[in-house]
Amino acid sequence: MWYVVAMVILMGYAVLALWDEAVGQRPWKAYQRTWQDRYTAFLKVERKKADQNAKGLENSSEYKQLQAAADQADAQSKARKDDIQKQITGAEPENSGSAGCLHRQTC
Repeated sequence: MWYVVAMVILMGYAVLALWDEAVGQRPWKAYQRTWQDRYTAFLKVERKKADQNAKGLENSSEYKQLQAAADQADAQSKARKDDIQKQITGAEPENSGSAGCLHRQTC
């Protein structure tokens, strides 16, 4: 009988200790949640602005010229990259999506 009473008292203290740990001693959790909600809303707005800026940059003539120059340089260096790949691996380079990857084990 005494064991049951002791067990109930200990379980009550365990529940009280867990509640105090999760709720009672952490008053900043409400502030944390509020800040998270506000910052998430702020980031959504900023993300939209950044996406609009990126689209504007991608549509600019300067970006298109630089992209064309980069594509041309990549096309010109493809033969040399294939030769280097062949020397490293001893085989023909595979047409994988990893342009510029010269070591097969790290690709």
